[in-house]
Amino acid sequence: FVGLMFSQYGTGMVEYFGEFVPGILPYTKPIGVLIITLAFLATIKGTKFIARMQSTMVVVLLISIGFFLAFGLPKVRSDFFTAPGMFSKGPFMFLVACSLMSATVSGGNGAIAMAAVTKNPTKTIPLSLILSNAALAVIYFLMAVVAGGVLPVEQVMGQSLAVVSKEIFPLPLHYLFIIVGVFCAFATSLLAGVAMLRYPLLAIARDGWLPKACTKVDKNGYPWVIQGAFYVFSLIPIIFGFDIQDIVSMILVPSMFLQLYCNIIVMKFPKKYPEHWKKSIFHMPYPVYIFMMLLCCFCNLFVMFNSLRSLDGLTEVLMIIGITIALFVYCWIRVKTKAVDVDKLAERKVAVEKEIASEVAI
Repeated sequence: FVGLMFSQYGTGMVEYFGEFVPGILPYTKPIGVLIITLAFLATIKGTKFIARMQSTMVVVLLISIGFFLAFGLPKVRSDFFTAPGMFSKGPFMFLVACSLMSATVSGGNGAIAMAAVTKNPTKTIPLSLILSNAALAVIYFLMAVVAGGVLPVEQVMGQSLAVVSKEIFPLPLHYLFIIVGVFCAFATSLLAGVAMLRYPLLAIARDGWLPKACTKVDKNGYPWVIQGAFYVFSLIPIIFGFDIQDIVSMILVPSMFLQLYCNIIVMKFPKKYPEHWKKSIFHMPYPVYIFMMLLCCFCNLFVMFNSLRSLDGLTEVLMIIGITIALFVYCWIRVKTKAVDVDKLAERKVAVEKEIASEVAI
C-alpha cells in the first residue's frame, strides 16, 4: 500500500515543472508513469548506486532549502501568527493537519528498513533516527513559516511552493530552485522509498507472509517479483487518478494500528531485557519510557481517528476499515494454513534472545 503513495511523487513532479512548460500538464499521467518507471529501474543497480545518487542530491537539496530560508524568512510578515485566516479552523484542525502530515515525514524512519546493509546498525540506525527526525522538525517548521507567512494565507492555501518561490526569489533563482531543488526533493524521497522497502518485504516473503513467488531473486539478489508488484501498485493511483487524501488515509489507518500494537509490545522490553536495555542508546528512566510509549500510542490513535475523519463519506470510512480488517484476516489465514512456519519463527526468536544475552555478557 505504500506504493500507492509513491505514485504522487511522479505526478507531483510533473505539476511543479508544468509551471515552466505548461504543455506537459495534459500528459501528467504518462510522464508520471515514466518517472516511476525510471526510479524502479535505477534500483536494479543496487544499494551502493542509489546511495551515491542520494548523497549528491541530498547536498543539492539542502543547499536549495538553505537559499529558500535565507531569502524567505526576512520577508515573512510580522503579523504572520496573528493575521486573519491563521488557525481559522481551530487548534483541533491544526492537529488533524499534523496527522496527515505525518505520512509525508515517515521517510525519516526509513533507515530501519536498511538495517541488513548498514554497518553497526544497532548504533548507526538509532542515532540516524534521532538526528534526522530532529533536523526534519526544524527544517519543516521553518519552511512552513516561509510558505505560509510571506503571502496572505488565501493566496497560498492548496498551492505548491512555486507560488512563494516566485515571490521571494529573483526570477532566475526561482527557476533554479524549482528545477533543481524540487527535483532533488522528489527524487530523493522516491528513490529512497523504492530502494529501502525491498529488504523488509523480501524478509517477510521468506517467512511465508507473502506468496512463495515473492521470494524469487535474480543472480544479483534483486527481488524482481516483489519490486514488480510494488511497481504496479505505484502506477495504479496515477492511471486511475486517486485522491492523495484518500491514499494517505488508506495507508495511515492500518499502519498506525500496527504501530499501536508494536508500541504496546515494546513496553515490556526494558523489563524483559534489563541488561541490554541499560546499554541501549534509547535508555532512560523506566517511568519516562512508559510515558513516552503511552504518548506514542495516543498519537497512533489520534492519527487513525483523524485519517478516518478526513474522508468524505461513510462508504470511504467503511472501505478503509474493511481493508485494515482484511489485512489482519489475511495474516491469520497465512498462519492457519501453515504458509508461515510458526515453529521456525519461534526458533529464530530464541536465537535472537541468545545473541542478546551474549552481547550483554561481553
